[in-house]
Amino acid sequence: MTDATAERRVIESSAGSLGITLEDESFEPRPGFKRTHVILGLDEDHDAARVYWAKDPPGVVWDRQSHNCDMVISYLQGSQKVGDKWFNAGDARIVKAGTVYGPIEAGPEGSTVVIIFSNADYQPIFEGAVEVEGESPFVPFFEHVRTNDD
Repeated sequence: MTDATAERRVIESSAGSLGITLEDESFEPRPGFKRTHVILGLDEDHDAARVYWAKDPPGVVWDRQSHNCDMVISYLQGSQKVGDKWFNAGDARIVKAGTVYGPIEAGPEGSTVVIIFSNADYQPIFEGAVEVEGESPFVPFFEHVRTNDD
């Protein structure tokens, strides 16, 4: 399993007012997973908030993780089980930087969420991941998710 980072697209707010459909603007880093990445500012601005629209297929499970910045996740469609608690469309979670949470399991209908990270330190740090010199502990990203095909 590899990340398809070459397909990653970033939408910056520096273009002014822009109307988009998040699913239409999404890229598929792995079959069944869709992502749209919006930066409220410029990509090179570390303090600019990062917004992700993420759609995961049913039943996938992400390993426990944390982030080095605060975040809020809003549930739009489907559901996710985080640890022992289910979150459904209309729910939100606010997570302080450094808080370890998970595992995260997409419900039987999958999950569609919007995640707002407070700055560029949004990359997940997976529990138990080994940091390799010169690489972050969250690389490669998709080694920390299990699907029904795995």
